[in-house]
Amino acid sequence: MQAELDSLNKRKVFGPIVITPKTVKHVGCKWIFVRKRNEKNEVIRYKARLVAQGFSQRPGIDYDETYSPIMDAITFRYLISLAVSKNLEMRLMDVVTAYLYGSLDSDIYMKIPEGFKIPEALGSKPKEMCSIKLQRSLYGLKQSGRMWYNRLSDYLKSKERLLKRFNMENANSLSTPMVVRSLNVDNDPFRPCENGEEVLGSEVPYLSAIGALMYLTNCTRPDISFAVNLLARFSSAPTKRHWNGIKHIFRYLRGTTDLGLFYPNDSKEELVGYADASYLSDPHKARSQTGYVFLNGGTAISWRSQKQTLLATSSNHAKLLHYMKPLENRSPTTIYEDNPACISQMKEGYIKSDRTKHIPPRFFSYTQDLIKDNQVEMRYVSSSNNSADLFTKALPTAIFRKHVHDIGMRHVQAI
Repeated sequence: MQAELDSLNKRKVFGPIVITPKTVKHVGCKWIFVRKRNEKNEVIRYKARLVAQGFSQRPGIDYDETYSPIMDAITFRYLISLAVSKNLEMRLMDVVTAYLYGSLDSDIYMKIPEGFKIPEALGSKPKEMCSIKLQRSLYGLKQSGRMWYNRLSDYLKSKERLLKRFNMENANSLSTPMVVRSLNVDNDPFRPCENGEEVLGSEVPYLSAIGALMYLTNCTRPDISFAVNLLARFSSAPTKRHWNGIKHIFRYLRGTTDLGLFYPNDSKEELVGYADASYLSDPHKARSQTGYVFLNGGTAISWRSQKQTLLATSSNHAKLLHYMKPLENRSPTTIYEDNPACISQMKEGYIKSDRTKHIPPRFFSYTQDLIKDNQVEMRYVSSSNNSADLFTKALPTAIFRKHVHDIGMRHVQAI
């Protein structure tokens, strides 16, 4: 009990002990005792927790909003199964007494708990007349989860500032996240480490930068997906050229800190997909790049940029490879593609000829079934209007900005 009280005092949960105002109904409290056991059922810790009796709170008076978004169990179980199948290490973070970090949004007076000393100035007053004012949320209060979410959210937002973390907050801004690559593989700044070329040491935070950028890419910044995916390939042996590519992304972010996905409330709910595969996007290993983006109501909700694992022998073959992934939707999903040959093969079935004999028939069957079942509708779109180009190649500034705008990204001042 004393350890719990010390913890509460350290986090300044309790305010002063006062005479309970006449217009206030104080909240009750209770001590909860738990024996923590190990795998042998042996008691290893005696734990005491002071909780507020939130059932005595009155809505609209003692609390307003209580909702706090969480991950559902299905998603969590999927992550566990994925980690097991991929032989990955999982790490869990636990915030000790998390709720105690949330600030309250209303005045809460609580019954004085057992073990609490009453000040001498109030010693002559009956204990029932006094209460303790809470300065932070406490387990048991209706709004505690909400208050913790708000605190954590504010903290994380004050930290999405990775520019400062990597000393790039004052860097000159750039208009795109990467330079347009040279067709000459020997001049490509994103070529793998060459013999005799110096590999960066641990003093250069290359892996940390990639991790931070990937988090940003997966959450709110699809516009840097291709650049980050490309540079992540060199994590095992990065060179100064690759580190310059990382700093190029940072400089682009420096000039677009207010750019994000905008979901307008007047948009029409419609799921649309754009797909593209850039033939020999990785000329050094003869691999193509798959890119897709799905928009709902005109704004991106799902996207991906990934190097293909199979060797493509034509642009048509490269386009076909990425359709092997399952697509699930309750109504036909329109997928735009800029390769007429690919669309024709998908709609008409496998046609063996000199141009397609290198493509196994299995690449056609699954997507054709989706088309026949009216789950997918393939349509042609010109390359200049294919938003998936954003995820497969480095683009000139004008085209890059057009695609960024087309997937629903906006600057705050433009909203």
